[in-house]
Amino acid sequence: MGDRRYGAVDQTEEKCGVIKTGLIKTGAVDRKARRLKTFQTASLHVAGGVRRVHLLNLSTSGALVHSDNPPAAGTACRLDATIDLGAARVMWVAGQRFGVMFDRPISDRSLSLMVEGHGPDNARVMAR
Repeated sequence: MGDRRYGAVDQTEEKCGVIKTGLIKTGAVDRKARRLKTFQTASLHVAGGVRRVHLLNLSTSGALVHSDNPPAAGTACRLDATIDLGAARVMWVAGQRFGVMFDRPISDRSLSLMVEGHGPDNARVMAR
């Protein structure tokens, strides 16, 4: 199957910023996951230290991230935001944007809590 990309917003979920996606081929991984638009600061932990980044969208399997100084593709990292997103790997870099794939998927519930900003006093919620 060739590379197919979909980005239609479901009208019933438009207020929540939900993007429905179809099958997306990313390297050797085929991914079909709901992407949620967001704009939140997070900490990106890499071997050289911690960087402040912005999360642009999230799914249970990964995230689109923005940074003034993005890490190289293939870099192992850890994302920490309202919830602990866990270990990840940078899959691609384009300018100041890059995509990460989580080593372990986060739950739909944890994803919703993060995007909706729920949680007592923004307390950290474990994603797994």
